[in-house]
Amino acid sequence: MNLPRNGKFSTLPNCSRRSASTDRNPKGNSNASPIIQPTKTSGDDQPALPPLPISVTFDMRNVQGMSEIKTDIGYARAWVRLSLEKKLLSAHLRTLLSDQALLRALYRRCAFLRCDDEKEQVVIFPMRKGGATTTSANAWVAAAGTLGGTNPVKVPKGHLEFVFHHKNLGILTTLRIGHDNTGPSPKWMVEHVIVRNEITGHSYKFPCGRWLGRGVDDDSTERLLVGEMIAWQSPDGTGGGTMGFGGGGGRARGSGSRMGSREDLLDADKGRGDLDQKRTPQHQRRGSIGSSEMTRCSTPPPPNPPPLVMSLFPSPTQFLQYSPPSLSPSTASSNRRRTPTVPEIQQMLGDAVNSIVKYYHRQKQEKEGLTMLLCGEMGLVHCLAQVFLYGFKSTRLFGKNLYLWDYFVKVKEEFLANRRDGEKREGRRSESKTREKSTVRQYCRLIEQICNSSRTLGKDGKFQLFICLGVREHLLHRMIGPLSSSRTTLEMFEDYSFLRNPSHSTFLSHILKSLDDFEFNLESSLTRGMMDTL
Repeated sequence: MNLPRNGKFSTLPNCSRRSASTDRNPKGNSNASPIIQPTKTSGDDQPALPPLPISVTFDMRNVQGMSEIKTDIGYARAWVRLSLEKKLLSAHLRTLLSDQALLRALYRRCAFLRCDDEKEQVVIFPMRKGGATTTSANAWVAAAGTLGGTNPVKVPKGHLEFVFHHKNLGILTTLRIGHDNTGPSPKWMVEHVIVRNEITGHSYKFPCGRWLGRGVDDDSTERLLVGEMIAWQSPDGTGGGTMGFGGGGGRARGSGSRMGSREDLLDADKGRGDLDQKRTPQHQRRGSIGSSEMTRCSTPPPPNPPPLVMSLFPSPTQFLQYSPPSLSPSTASSNRRRTPTVPEIQQMLGDAVNSIVKYYHRQKQEKEGLTMLLCGEMGLVHCLAQVFLYGFKSTRLFGKNLYLWDYFVKVKEEFLANRRDGEKREGRRSESKTREKSTVRQYCRLIEQICNSSRTLGKDGKFQLFICLGVREHLLHRMIGPLSSSRTTLEMFEDYSFLRNPSHSTFLSHILKSLDDFEFNLESSLTRGMMDTL
C-alpha cells in the first residue's frame, strides 16, 4: 500500500475491521490484520479517532480479557483501578448500585449497599472544580502578629476577595479561620492562606489543607494556622509578595519591594511599630484563598489611608470520602504518606527539640519564632503527633476512626475513675506516688479545660492546644509514665509503640525533660486565653 507522506492514520475499530476484511477473508475471521487507512488532513485538522465507549460492561470485558488474573478478587481490583484511571468509578458504582434486583440477589437486607444512607460511605463523589470554593456558612478570619491582632473579620458570602482596614500588625504569625456551620452546604475546604501587606509587600503563607465543617474531617469549624514569610523574585529582579487566605486552589499575586530576612524585618517593625501606628493607622493587605501557583501583577501606589484587601480563590478538584482523612495536626495529605520508622521519628523529634533549645540560647527571642518551632511544619506538635500515631490503633471495623484526642480523653476518664476508687482505700503513699498523683491531677484538669474551652475546635486542634499548654506547664515528660501504665494505652496501642515499648518511652521522657529548663511565653492565639487557669 502506498501511503502519502503527510497523511495521518487511524486504526479502525473491531466492527469496521470485520466488514472491511470480509472480501480478503472469506471465513470472516475476526482476528484478521487491521487495515490502516490514510486520513488526509490539511492545516490544523486533527485525526478523527472514534471515542471509547463509556459503560460498565465495556470495562469489565477488558478486565476479563486479562489472562494474568486468576481470581475474582483480582478481577474486581483491576476493574476498580481501571475505573479510577479513567475517572469513571463514581459513575460505574452509581450504575451498579441503581440495579435493585441485582442487589437483592447478591446481598442480604442488612448489607451496607442495601441501605440508601450507607451508600455514601463507599461511593466517591468527584467534586467539580470550585465545588468547595465558597460556603453557605458565615465565615470569618482573624490574623495576629508581633504588634497585635484583629478581631474576627467577616468574609462576605459569595465573594472570594474582600477589603478590610486595620492598624499595622507587624510580622504575621498566626491566623484563625472558621465559620458557624450554617446553611445547606457549610463544608469548606481550605488549602492554604496567603497574606500580603500592600504597603511593605511582605507575604505570608498559612498552610491548612483541611476541611471546615461538621461531619467531615475531625468536625472542626475553626482552625489555627501558623505561617511564615514567603518571597519570590519577579522577572525584573524585584521581590513580590501576596497576603491572602488560601482555600482550595487558586492563585495570589502581587508585587513590592525586595524583602530582607525575617530577623531584619522584625527589627525594622519593632523600631517603627509605634511610629507606624501613629503616622499610618491603617495598612493595606490582600488575602486570597488559593494554591501555591502565583502570578505577578503590578500594585498601584496605595491611597491614604490604604485598605486591607483579602482575595479568596477557588479550590481545586477534591475527591470527598466520608472517612477521617487525617489523624494528626498535619495536613490531610499526610495520611497517604508512608509510615515513618522509629529512627526517623526519633530524629524528627530530636531536631524539633534541638531547634527550641537553640532558640532559647539566642540573644533575642521573639514569640513568632517560638510559634513556628511549636506549631509550624516539622514543629514539636507535628513530631509528637508522629510519636503517638506510631502503633496507634485508630481504625475501627464499625464506627468512625479514632483520633489521638480520643485517646487522651479516654485516659482522663480512666484516671478520674481510679482516683475515686483510690480515695475509698486511702493509705500511706510514697513521695513518687505523690508526685505521680499531682501529675495525673494536673493532666485531668488540663484535658477538662480544653474540652470546655471551645466547641468550634476539632479534635486535632484540641490536640495541638494540649501539646502547647503541656509544654508551657512542663507536663509533657511527667505524663509519659502515667500514660504508659494505663489500661487505655494497652487497649489502643500496639506493643511496639512509643508508650508501650520501655526503651522508646524512656527516650521520649528524657528528650522532653530537656524542655523543662525554659519558660515558654506563648502567644494568646495559641493558648486561646488559657494563660493563668492551670
